[in-house]
Amino acid sequence: MKNLKFRAWDKRRKDFRNDIFVDTNENLYQFSKNTGYGQAITYLDNKHIVLMQSTGLFDKYGKEIFEGDILTDEGSFENDYWDYATIEFDEIDYTYYLHWKNEEMCENITECKKYVVAGNIYENKELLENDFEKV
Repeated sequence: MKNLKFRAWDKRRKDFRNDIFVDTNENLYQFSKNTGYGQAITYLDNKHIVLMQSTGLFDKYGKEIFEGDILTDEGSFENDYWDYATIEFDEIDYTYYLHWKNEEMCENITECKKYVVAGNIYENKELLENDFEKV
């Protein structure tokens, strides 16, 4: 069985934490660098953390795609305008999908390999607020 991979947005620090794991009691921890005596582990307070799971997929340049990422079609999606999609999770179908902002449509997550990670919903909200951007 493949291990689940997570990252976390820290609402207090306003940055991402990588190398996150969840124990059987749903507590969050972060692996730290190797201290020479082994790898240190830091407990993370759940109320200040937004957990995001890897989709297990990669964009067209090989960047790993996580829930909450924003992908772009770089103007190649049936028009000359850039569009942006968020990676979202459908709890009914229990799968990830691409939700395109300007096209107002959803697309199967397996199509993400055609697109590029442009940012994420925490650090790059402006990508989802802009109107069409001409290429």
